[in-house]
Amino acid sequence: MRRVRLIAHRSSLIALLILFACRSAPADPSAGLEAAVRGYYAGMASTDAAENRRAMDALAVTRDDVAALLPAHVDAVWAVWGPEREQLLGAAPQHAEHFRAAQPIGTVTGTDLRASADIVLSRSIEELPAAVPVYGVTIDVSGPEHQRAAGAFLFVRGRWVWMWELQRLGAIVGDPAGRS
Repeated sequence: MRRVRLIAHRSSLIALLILFACRSAPADPSAGLEAAVRGYYAGMASTDAAENRRAMDALAVTRDDVAALLPAHVDAVWAVWGPEREQLLGAAPQHAEHFRAAQPIGTVTGTDLRASADIVLSRSIEELPAAVPVYGVTIDVSGPEHQRAAGAFLFVRGRWVWMWELQRLGAIVGDPAGRS
């Protein structure tokens, strides 16, 4: 009987480890990024305001994401990103036409920002856990602009999230005396 419990316990532990591994960064860090961006564009291009908000809600960084990324600084970071997230959700339907005009989107290209960021963005990226992929995205679009660049995308809690204007992070969580 004791051996059966041990095997059951070991099986449960293995299942938990597999589940955790599936939520960590993928072997190819950009895997799933294109699908997340395409899903966002499709949702934002919808004529349904609720769908626009769902698309924004699915991709925009949440307080739980910030807590997973920066547990010691969650309040300071969320004081900045939280109100902006709410504004983005509320205004999502107002931007639908802009996204419809870009359809159909073409190539979605991810760039590892850890390897190619400027000094200000690099300072902010250093605040994030080293294992978290941070990518910028370029999207080939229809219409007069032909290409759009999107801010930082981070793989956190098993999915890609958008953290706009990431370059501010270093100043928010940097030196507590304000000398960052």
